[in-house]
Amino acid sequence: MSSVDQVFDWARDVLKAIYECKRVEKSGCSLQRFEKRVMKVEKLLSVGYDFNSAVREWLEAQKGVIRSRREKVLDEFAVELERLLKDLGFSLRGQYPLLRAGLFYIEVFPDEFYCRVWYGPKQEFIGRVELDSKRVFKLIRDTWAYLEKRMVSDEEFVSKLRVAYDRVANGGRKAPIIRVLSEMAWLLQDKSFLLNPKKENYKSYDRVKFSFDLFRLGSKPVNGFRTVLITATRSQAKRRRSCLWVPRDLNGNGSVYAFLRVEEVRE
Repeated sequence: MSSVDQVFDWARDVLKAIYECKRVEKSGCSLQRFEKRVMKVEKLLSVGYDFNSAVREWLEAQKGVIRSRREKVLDEFAVELERLLKDLGFSLRGQYPLLRAGLFYIEVFPDEFYCRVWYGPKQEFIGRVELDSKRVFKLIRDTWAYLEKRMVSDEEFVSKLRVAYDRVANGGRKAPIIRVLSEMAWLLQDKSFLLNPKKENYKSYDRVKFSFDLFRLGSKPVNGFRTVLITATRSQAKRRRSCLWVPRDLNGNGSVYAFLRVEEVRE
């Protein structure tokens, strides 16, 4: 038995003896019997164990166990998540606390046992989940399916983008990218919403979806027009609400943009 265990057994005996003293006192027993119980407590205390030191020693040992188990949990989490992500064609990269899988960044909080999943390098918050590989994978898989699903063809997208751009630019040479998003969210609604604009008929079109659609479109000419994204300055990029991160590739590299322009391609 370790010294810590001995101290804990001793502390248990002390508490038990004190409890007996209280019980005997309340029962109205003889003074001799009560004194015998009190002397037992005194005898136990004379051993001289350092209870505080023993508790601190025990705490340090338990912290070591926690650190070891946490490392094991993190190792198993990464291995299992990497295996699951292969189904999406993603590989897991990076180091704790920030991992990377395609366009998604996984911010790990090992002390609290949860993760935050982002689209882009901490650009658009997707969700918070437990430190569980299956839960993280499901969130990434569902978001990826949402991004890949086209609402309209490239031709229709560019057609609507031109309308949105013209409304916002109002004859200018560029338009704030987030204001264009607001117009696109309206233009992409079905007739059912326009005829009866209630929640059930609304089709969500958010920052993440617009970002991915712009990436997928790229700068290739469509119907004689192409989209040009204008990089945000450092001060503009600090105002997240007025800017949008758009990936350059499927590995999570990208830039923050403040404006866009839809221009005619002249042959």
